[in-house]
Order: sequence, then structure tokens, then C-alpha cells
Amino acid sequence: MRTPTRGLVLGYDGSPESDEAARWAAGTALLRGESILAMIVVEPMDSPRSQGWPESWWSDIERRAADTLAAGGATEVTIERRVGKPVHTLLEAARDASMLVLGSRGHNRVGEMVVGSVSQKAARHARCPVVVVRQRNAANAQRIVVGTDDSEPSRRALDFACEQAAGTG
Repeated sequence: MRTPTRGLVLGYDGSPESDEAARWAAGTALLRGESILAMIVVEPMDSPRSQGWPESWWSDIERRAADTLAAGGATEVTIERRVGKPVHTLLEAARDASMLVLGSRGHNRVGEMVVGSVSQKAARHARCPVVVVRQRNAANAQRIVVGTDDSEPSRRALDFACEQAAGTG
């Protein structure tokens, strides 16, 4: 097993789901003594005819990420902006990370079949644990859910989830 050379990698897009993931990542990084690399990735085809996203858009998203992470207690934060395929770009950034943290977007079944889910694709291909943070239904929700099938990757996922549960109570 490789030793991580970087702390947590967070995929951030300014959505309420990514805000929830940023809050979780900040608390986890604080508990683990790790840094956070927050990645803001824009798909090039999101606006194929435009000159790109205006600087004010990038700055606003970066500021929101920094504010959310700081409010969660994160102290060692780097924010990077990239244009590229989100899954590929996030997986490349997380190659040596301790984990990749993503928010969950509630796609309907048709949307998932057509475009797929960044979190699902990342979970299938990442070299590190992928944590998908969902919006809490209750303020005191503390549940960790992990799927298992008795395979070696499944056992590693369960071990990771148990370590997280032990560390957070």
C-alpha cells in the first residue's frame, strides 16, 4: 500500500451538495491532521461557444470554497481551478491522496443512465477511498454507509468506514 503524499482531495462546484462535502472534508482533515486540495473542475463542453468562464465566476466559487472550508475548521487548504473532464481531473488529483471527497447530486434514473454520476464513476476508478457526502436528513445524522460483497476491495472499504466511525464517534 502506498503512503499518501497529499491529504484529502475535495471536488467542489459551489452547489449545496459540494458545500456539505466541504464541511465534512474540513472536519475530517482537522481530525486526521491532513491538508485539503479543493478542485474546481469545469467541463470544457459546458459552454462550447463561449470564451470560457469569466474570472468573477471562478473567484466567487473559490471564495465560497475557502469560506466553507475555513468555517469548518480547515487550516491547510489549497484551491485549484481546472478545465477538463471532471472524473479524470479529480482522479488524477487524488492519485496519491488519502481520500477523494465528493458531494452527492440527486440524479433521477434517466439522468444517471444518460450522463452518469461523477461520484459513481470516481468510486469505480479511484486508487484511494472515495467518500460521497449526502445532505443530512436530520441535524444529528452521523451514519456511515458502506456496501460490501466479501471481495478484497469491499473489505478495505469496510475497514476505512470503521476507522472513520471510530475517529468520529
